[in-house]
Amino acid sequence: MSKFTFEEFKNLLLQAKNFYSFKTFENYKNSESFIIMRHDICPGVGNPLKLATIESELSIQATFFFSLDSNFYNFFSENIQSIVKQLRSLNHKIGIHFDVNKYHSEEEIMFNLSHQKEIFSNILGNAPSSFSFHNPVKDSISFFNKESYLGMCNTYSNYFMNEIGYCSDSNGLWRYESAFDLVKNKKYKNLQILIHPIWWAENVKTPYDKVSKDLDENSAKILEKWVKNRNKRGRKVEGLAEGNNK
Repeated sequence: MSKFTFEEFKNLLLQAKNFYSFKTFENYKNSESFIIMRHDICPGVGNPLKLATIESELSIQATFFFSLDSNFYNFFSENIQSIVKQLRSLNHKIGIHFDVNKYHSEEEIMFNLSHQKEIFSNILGNAPSSFSFHNPVKDSISFFNKESYLGMCNTYSNYFMNEIGYCSDSNGLWRYESAFDLVKNKKYKNLQILIHPIWWAENVKTPYDKVSKDLDENSAKILEKWVKNRNKRGRKVEGLAEGNNK
């Protein structure tokens, strides 16, 4: 059973570096024995900067995929935009985490994916080069098997899902197989590892506790900002302890 701690994450990367080179969805071709590190920011945000810093210190470049319509965070918020900026300063890539299940046809999916690419491009200053699907139902992406759409790498292409190894820490548990076992046994020549920052923490916690903590902290930040904005305008917040009305 994995502890899903930051220390364990670092140990995984150190072990992997003995056998593999680390690549991104942009530069994996013509490489041998590589791992691509993918980070989907869902369901909550977690601490992507902690994982990103560990990777950066080990000269590993990863891709962090953000959603424009998450129920757990606002991509346009000051907090998330600050995280994105810091991730890019650490030389990591930013991609689109796309909820394909909201749409009902290939034409509708392509239209909305193109629209989201435009939004990301305007915010980032350059077009995202890859996208991942959020909790895709197999039937909903059965026709999305090519490696590239709209000039972006498809992380759910036939190549990435069927021709190389794949594992995920979905829901706070290793799905398919543990990344530690796959790396230790060198089962696959090439491998895509999906790590969700929400499931990794300083100390051992249950998945429920991690999501609950993330939502509580996010709510507290929003509330604190609201109080500060009210105070700046000289508007006392009724119901707030007197010492905090300043």
